[in-house]
Amino acid sequence: MAFTISKRAIELYREEMGLKKGDSIRLFVRYLGASDSGFSLGIAKDNPEEEDYIQNYDGIVFFVRPNDHWFVVDMTLDYDPEKDIIIAEFPSLD
Repeated sequence: MAFTISKRAIELYREEMGLKKGDSIRLFVRYLGASDSGFSLGIAKDNPEEEDYIQNYDGIVFFVRPNDHWFVVDMTLDYDPEKDIIIAEFPSLD
């Protein structure tokens, strides 16, 4: 399982959340979100556990708990600075 987060999205999270190297961000599925499927992505500062799936981007650890892994398989996150929005693609919902 892998997910991709663009440098623009990482910089946005770094600025908005005050992240520094060594910080950890948990990605998780939320129900009743704004998408057509009813699912959306949650993001929170947290610490990974041994069984979590971890990816390191420029010193920031992004991780997913095992029960949420299905949602982020092949997910991509990008940031459009002109529209000031995060662009998220979730192939797992297709």
